[in-house]
Amino acid sequence: MKRRVPLAIVALLLVVAAGQPHAISGSIVISQVYGGGGNAGATFRNDFIELFNRGGSAVNVNGMSVQYAAAAGTTWQVTTLGNVTLQPGQYFLVQEAVGAGGTQNLPTPDATGAIAMAGTAGKVALVSGIAALSGSCPTAGVVDFVGFGTTASCFEGAGPTPAPSNTLSVSRAANGCTETDNNTADFTAGAPAPRNTSSVFAPCTGTTNPSGTGSANPSSVLPGGASLLTVNVTPGSSPVSTGLTLAADLSAIGGSATQPFTDDGTGGDVMAGDNIFSFQATVSGTTTPGAKLLPATIADGQSRTGGASIPLTVAAPPPVTLRISDIQGPGSVSPYAGSYRRHPRHRHGPALERVLHAVDSRGRGRRCGNLRGPLRLHVGCTGGCGGRRRHRHRPRPGIRPERGSISAAPHRDQCADDGHGEFPPEIRCRRR
Repeated sequence: MKRRVPLAIVALLLVVAAGQPHAISGSIVISQVYGGGGNAGATFRNDFIELFNRGGSAVNVNGMSVQYAAAAGTTWQVTTLGNVTLQPGQYFLVQEAVGAGGTQNLPTPDATGAIAMAGTAGKVALVSGIAALSGSCPTAGVVDFVGFGTTASCFEGAGPTPAPSNTLSVSRAANGCTETDNNTADFTAGAPAPRNTSSVFAPCTGTTNPSGTGSANPSSVLPGGASLLTVNVTPGSSPVSTGLTLAADLSAIGGSATQPFTDDGTGGDVMAGDNIFSFQATVSGTTTPGAKLLPATIADGQSRTGGASIPLTVAAPPPVTLRISDIQGPGSVSPYAGSYRRHPRHRHGPALERVLHAVDSRGRGRRCGNLRGPLRLHVGCTGGCGGRRRHRHRPRPGIRPERGSISAAPHRDQCADDGHGEFPPEIRCRRR
């Protein structure tokens, strides 16, 4: 509740004011007053009272009212506010009586009354209830009080606001944030600029953007595997975020660059409305193994954005050793054509090899191909390894490089002759 000063007892207050503390309004305040609407030379057709939430929390104004009395009056007129919640930094416009002059309508009002306010001096109170105040300088139930113009009989602090006019309103400084319980110091006169709940917010406390923390379950998958990607979103503040949305760039795993995530309990999302946004992702079978960091963008209904990252590891398949007969297969195309395997002794460069097939010089069999960069064809033995004899085993007769930079090389294993001068061979195509 505010301390207001009747002119008749100003001299007395010089003696007792030090013992009467003022209460600063921490939330809703009167931020602008204009009583010249519809008068000669006025821009706007209506009078108005503007409110503002200068606090850090949302406030519902249901059951509250704004009230007006003449500069020296004791009778108060009431306009109720309605069931509206004001976020920090949000304005609320109360339209009052219309006059014959003016050229513009006000922005869409949030509440409407019919009080004909004076253009140069008067008193306006924000009240916690809807019952009319009484007396020249009431205090009970008053949340904020403005005495405007030089003849106002009651005001906060050392004096009333500067005088408004048909072309001037009085506005609280710093977009409504200044509150020292001193009408003289807190308000200035200027061109009327009414703001409503749809106007840009002007929070007095530091605003924050929405943010989030990403995770994947499981955190490591093979190419072709699935993982539930989630982002735990922290809403922005001052005002609190509404209408949150999230999209992630999944192009690194073969997905969409603008993949929407949901928080509605479907599509892998566990619980609706818990600010954990989810998407069940399938990693493309051609994704290169390694650590991935998938970026996500968070947006809210207050036109703010934030970011998050989802870490995911794409694991390499385990090593596989195949016989030539396995690679060639019974048909015209190798059953392993296009599949990826990790080479067990690979130390440099890409960690994948693509197992394909070979072709003989007469066109029978299969070929190694469809690989990027130089390749090497390994031919070796799969049986009898660990024997005492080391053989520099030559490639199987008739098998030759078909495309790219492919060469035949002996396998390094120690292998034993099977008694017929041949070894059960194995073949592997990999990057050189």
